[in-house]
Amino acid sequence: MSSIGPGIDLLEASLNGVHLSKAQAGKAKAAGLLTGALDLNLPVARGGYFGLRIEMKYGRNKMTPEQEWHARRLTEEGWLTVTCWDWLAARDAIIEYLTSEPTALCHGCVGAVCKPLI
Repeated sequence: MSSIGPGIDLLEASLNGVHLSKAQAGKAKAAGLLTGALDLNLPVARGGYFGLRIEMKYGRNKMTPEQEWHARRLTEEGWLTVTCWDWLAARDAIIEYLTSEPTALCHGCVGAVCKPLI
């Protein structure tokens, strides 16, 4: 386990922003790659949120309309979304997020609703 606690093992990056050939892009889209998906995904519930998504930018880059839509929808669904301009800011956001109190996801559900999937 990492010194910043459990959850870092679920951090993943999207392929958005990677230059793909037309054939590769078609395959990625068919496999479910979403245009505008934010760069880093941490599906761990902390600090009252269901997860953290980070968009990495550099220079004068701005979020595309698709990225803005994606961030807005995730926020509406209870996710924390942030934009970071360098890896140090992303690292700090991840550490701060993972060291927050775990979010309680179950509020007294009964029956099969809250049975674990595994």
